[in-house]
Amino acid sequence: MLLSIGDLTRFTATAQDASFPIKDIFFSLSDRSMAYLIIDTGQWFDTNTVLVSTSLIADILADDRTVTLDADEAKIRSAPRWQDDNSALTDALPPIVVGPFGNTISPAMMAAMIQQPEHAEGDIMTDSLDQFTKLDGMDVFGNDGELGRVIDLLLSPKTRAITHMVVDNGKVLAGRQLIVPIEKLRHQAAQNTHLVLDLTSSELADAPQMEYADRLDRNWIDALRNYYQLPI
Repeated sequence: MLLSIGDLTRFTATAQDASFPIKDIFFSLSDRSMAYLIIDTGQWFDTNTVLVSTSLIADILADDRTVTLDADEAKIRSAPRWQDDNSALTDALPPIVVGPFGNTISPAMMAAMIQQPEHAEGDIMTDSLDQFTKLDGMDVFGNDGELGRVIDLLLSPKTRAITHMVVDNGKVLAGRQLIVPIEKLRHQAAQNTHLVLDLTSSELADAPQMEYADRLDRNWIDALRNYYQLPI
């Protein structure tokens, strides 16, 4: 079974008896891995955004739509606070940090504050990270022009590795959502304007169509890799 990162942004993070909505996710396309969950620990109409390292994820339960964190509520609420004008968090962000991590701050802004080459074990560098809500809807190009737009990423709940992207080629044929192995990603354009895949429009148009990510069994994934001529 694969898990939709888009769905994950609608899950709840639990820390012992406390629960917090997941608002967004930082991940690395180059490393094919998630890096941080953005959760909201505020109450009522209060927003308090906290960045939590995915190294603290103990379990992901798709049926319950929960992500269990290896941390307690006190640890999350007592996390250090990020300040735009403060370089106290230099080489890497700690596993949990409080700050304005919604659309008000970008990975580039965080990376600009990273100055030291060494970092503590368990910390995750924020350089070259992407934010899911900013990637969602990004244009996708192939070897012969525009292919559509990326609408989701799929990952393995066990390894937490990003394995596939979901492309909507609605500009060619409305309503089709097609799965592409992450190996077909050639590069992400400068300024994060679009993605480039090693595919043609005809190859994508004939690709297997996604219905439900949780029904993608091993045989289906192997058939998909065969279609794209990738090793199984």
